[in-house]
Amino acid sequence: MSTDQPIEPRTPEVWTGWFTAECTRIKKDRPPERIAREALTQLVTAAPTYGIGQLDAAKETKNFLHREYPEERAALLAAAEEENKAGTPEQYPTLAEVLSLMPPPGLRLPTGIPSLDRCLRGGLVPGKIHTFVGPPHRGKTALVKQLGLHLARAHNAVVVGLFFDEGSWPAAVMMAEGLGFSREKIEDTFDAIKDDFERSAAGLGIYLPDPEDPATSLEAAADTLATVDPARTVALLVDSIQRVRCEKAEATSSARERADAVMVTLRKIAKRSQAVILATSKANRQSFAHRKASDNVAPLAAGLDSSAIEYDSDFFAYMDGSVEDGVDLVVQKNRPGDGTTPTIHLGFSRPTASFAELDRAVVEDQAASREQIERSTKRAAAKDKIRELLRQKPRMTGRQLRAESGLGHTWIDAAVDELEAAGEIHGIPGPRRATYWEPAE
Repeated sequence: MSTDQPIEPRTPEVWTGWFTAECTRIKKDRPPERIAREALTQLVTAAPTYGIGQLDAAKETKNFLHREYPEERAALLAAAEEENKAGTPEQYPTLAEVLSLMPPPGLRLPTGIPSLDRCLRGGLVPGKIHTFVGPPHRGKTALVKQLGLHLARAHNAVVVGLFFDEGSWPAAVMMAEGLGFSREKIEDTFDAIKDDFERSAAGLGIYLPDPEDPATSLEAAADTLATVDPARTVALLVDSIQRVRCEKAEATSSARERADAVMVTLRKIAKRSQAVILATSKANRQSFAHRKASDNVAPLAAGLDSSAIEYDSDFFAYMDGSVEDGVDLVVQKNRPGDGTTPTIHLGFSRPTASFAELDRAVVEDQAASREQIERSTKRAAAKDKIRELLRQKPRMTGRQLRAESGLGHTWIDAAVDELEAAGEIHGIPGPRRATYWEPAE
């Protein structure tokens, strides 16, 4: 537009003449695609100084555009409408427009764990971060390894594993176990089974960079994944968020900033390569320090060092229990799935270093059985302690037995009742309704 100042006085009549002259000049030295933008942003913006309302100016401008450029009428009208929305709520997309632009659900990659696939509406999602958090020895690395191996075998995925916690060698052993080879043969006589192993692993796109190599990093893995055929699924395994090498994290000064930088980098990799991100995170001690679950920090806040671990994860699950007795995969956040947050019971197979889902009823029966065994063991220990105390000092009250043994009244009272019923001890009434216990003759 011309930089000359409009002629005074600024009246509607003067503006109409200036408008006509300016539009004519625009028509001469501007391509059609820029006319609507310039006409509206400058002519309409100038209108109020002439006493012309912006809506009237916009209408006049559109009339000029339609008259002078009939062949581009639809495109120019759309452009003019968009420009005219600037500064008003109409500049933003409506609810329907947002939903119409939403990407489709896309590919879902089943994991082989039915309840996990169900809550994820089919399986793991490319372009999303799936994070598994828990205390030590809960099987986080084993589960991520298992899921990565399944992606390679069942979905022909290219899988890059960054195992900074346990190293690439232990991870390779666990994956080999998942292919059906025993740990003893892998570790002791691999040369003897090498040909069989190579046949079993043929075609598997699994790559485990050496974490001891300074060149191994999240950024290097991202560059590698970017070279893979876009038609092929890619996955990045990260064990763990606290240990993985990340160039962006090198300049950070705290553990929290480092974890933040790792999560930002993972988010970029997921978006850039549409990779399935499977990451593990150590849990902060406040999430498992107490025996009573309600006394611990909520699992959703369990990620060590940074809340960004929960914020930037699309799927977030806490692993509790023990590998020996069974692990509970407690889903805490499920953005890519159906929104449910189930607890999935998993049993661990040592020979294959893999988890399998357990039936809830079986898990509850096993838990009840373990509790019964634990209670029986505690009662037996309490009875042995009472026998020992009464041999050393006959005639002791229940309060004295509790004080000397250090056991609670529940266990002492139960043990006394059982010993009395078995005829091993008997009670003698004492003062103030006290009962003295002594060994039976």
